[in-house]
Amino acid sequence: MTRVTLRLPPEVHKRLVAAAQESSLSLNQTIVDILSDAVGSGKSELPGETPLEAERRRIRAALGDLLIDIRPEDWEPFFGPPMDPARRKAILESIPPLNPPLSQTIIEERRRSRF
Repeated sequence: MTRVTLRLPPEVHKRLVAAAQESSLSLNQTIVDILSDAVGSGKSELPGETPLEAERRRIRAALGDLLIDIRPEDWEPFFGPPMDPARRKAILESIPPLNPPLSQTIIEERRRSRF
């Protein structure tokens, strides 16, 4: 295990301590968990996998059984027959982005509920 000395602004330290207490983890483990989430698993793409496919795989792993696949034919009751690309783009652009992203929110909720 590697030891690192880290200088933190007081407010960041305060938030980390609060997060550690909330999750019943040590401050060290909280920092390690947050850094691990931030830098990812360290796994690169599988052979023949694009970076986008690798990211999709990591998101699927993080979401676990919360994720369901929606096929284009499942959209018909809501959007009518197959959409033309312009309509699909307009619908996707009308959806506000999640901040923080849903995957990060789920990871944080799971971390909080460990104990």
